[in-house]
Amino acid sequence: MTHSLPPARSSRISKMFKSNDEQERLKTMQERNSQLERDVQRYQERKRIEKDIAILKVLIPVNEYHEAKERYQKAKDRQRELHARVRKLKDRNAPAHAKLEQLAVQHKEYEKAREKKKTASRQKFQQMKNKWSENDKLERDAEDVTNKLDGLKRAEKERVKKIKEIQGHNEKWQKELDNPPKLEDLDAINAEMRKVNREHSQTTTRMEDLQERQRKNVDSSAAQQANISGALDQLRNLEDERHRKLEKLRAWDRDMADAVVWLRNHQDKFKMEVFEPPMICCTVPDRRYTDAIEACFNQDQLKILVTQCEEDYATLNNYLNDGEQAGLRKGARINTWFRPKVDLSPPPMNEAELKALGFDDYAINKIECPDGLLWFLTREVNLHRTAIGLDASRVDVNAAMEAVSRDGSGAKFIAGRVMNTVSRSRYGKRAAANMTKDLRPARNLVSSTSKWFVIATFCGVYLQRRSRP
Repeated sequence: MTHSLPPARSSRISKMFKSNDEQERLKTMQERNSQLERDVQRYQERKRIEKDIAILKVLIPVNEYHEAKERYQKAKDRQRELHARVRKLKDRNAPAHAKLEQLAVQHKEYEKAREKKKTASRQKFQQMKNKWSENDKLERDAEDVTNKLDGLKRAEKERVKKIKEIQGHNEKWQKELDNPPKLEDLDAINAEMRKVNREHSQTTTRMEDLQERQRKNVDSSAAQQANISGALDQLRNLEDERHRKLEKLRAWDRDMADAVVWLRNHQDKFKMEVFEPPMICCTVPDRRYTDAIEACFNQDQLKILVTQCEEDYATLNNYLNDGEQAGLRKGARINTWFRPKVDLSPPPMNEAELKALGFDDYAINKIECPDGLLWFLTREVNLHRTAIGLDASRVDVNAAMEAVSRDGSGAKFIAGRVMNTVSRSRYGKRAAANMTKDLRPARNLVSSTSKWFVIATFCGVYLQRRSRP
């Protein structure tokens, strides 16, 4: 059953709903009005701040001007004060400056006089040097004349002696002529002569045979002696060369040269052999490779002492760098080297590929050195990875770059007289980069004689001579 509201009550409810809607709209309009008022206030506040900023922008340069003017005035007062002080000091030091100028003039005069004296001394010394040369020449001439005179005296004595001998022979022969011997039986004498002639013929044959054998022995002995003399001469030349290299090192690094001299006299202090710098103990027999191989070294690597064990490394540093037992100059620092042996990167190309790309050989195969130094030359100088091609026109540079850098580590190679250092980028396409430089003429590894060849030759000749019957 459905109930309906009375008409009056329904009208009141309708008015009530209309009133609530108006209140909601009123409230919304009031809030909107409040928001607009706040926006107007913020706008007015911003305008006021912008006006203050504009005023301050006008006042700031004025204030900066006043501050700058004040600093300028202080600086000007300070400058005047200092200027007055300078003038005062200048007036007070005027006699000293005048004296300095006078001394400068005197110094120039004395310098001119000194130069004149030096010139006169040089001329006098040159004159004395000329006189010394003339005196030496006269002494040599006098010595030659004295030697000739002594020769004439000896010749005269020999002549007198020969005259006396001839006179004695003449007297003996004259006595034999004056007293002739008695004649014997000629048949017996002839038979004896025939017998003696037969024996003489046999003796002559044996003598000729012996002389021939002796001649062969003499020729063989002379040849062996010449070989020994040549080997000894080469050994002496080698020692002279080591001395020359030591003197060259002394001109370059006196402290290192003193250290080498000390090492030569004290090798007994070390467990294993300590090697002298490569510029002394390394040689390049084939001079065509000398410039290329020396270019593989830097200056420190050419003048460094190399040990073979850690114990000797510590001992060497104790004597040369940490202590004063070696007697070196105070403050001297000597380069020493030791590294434990580990596996190294192999040569970047095999022999067939090396020849195919136009290279002649690796640098390690063209240098002579003690066996114990090979670890330093491979570990530190990388000679076993440096390919050398004497004829640049035969070397394919682009293919060589790819070959030496394909393992990612990079390497060096020499084409003609150009050193190529190849490396690969660690990022992106890892393209190969090549840095080149021209070779300089070698000055340190130049050698006229191979040490090991000379020693081997000398030992071979000596053993061959000892084995002869």
